[in-house]
Amino acid sequence: FLHKASHDIRFRRLYNWHKYHHTVEFPPCRLIYNNHTGPPIYENVFLQIALCFLAILYFLLSRDIYYIVFSETILLMKVDDYLHTSYHKDNSYLENYQWFKELKQKHLLHHKQMSYNFNLGNPSTDIILQTIKYT
Repeated sequence: FLHKASHDIRFRRLYNWHKYHHTVEFPPCRLIYNNHTGPPIYENVFLQIALCFLAILYFLLSRDIYYIVFSETILLMKVDDYLHTSYHKDNSYLENYQWFKELKQKHLLHHKQMSYNFNLGNPSTDIILQTIKYT
């Protein structure tokens, strides 16, 4: 949902940050770049939103539940970031796996047709929102 929101100009800061990824870092004419390092982590608006969300949950959940939610959120963001970085490379060891090739193909298609394939690791949300595109 957050990625879909980053394509909506009403969320200006998120939109501008993400638009940079689509137009400068990886425009449709250059989707693969093996040496890309990305912007500094403190500029990651997805991370900033997640940390705000986690800060609110700190006051709403028991300590044990909060630690589980915190750990899962950070782990999921790390995995998504790793997958996303690997999608934009042609030398990832993950290229040996069919599941990765399929997800990469969907993501690179997203850069060409930005109304589709928002999810990085699991297309379930795209199927539910009817934003899945295979080719």
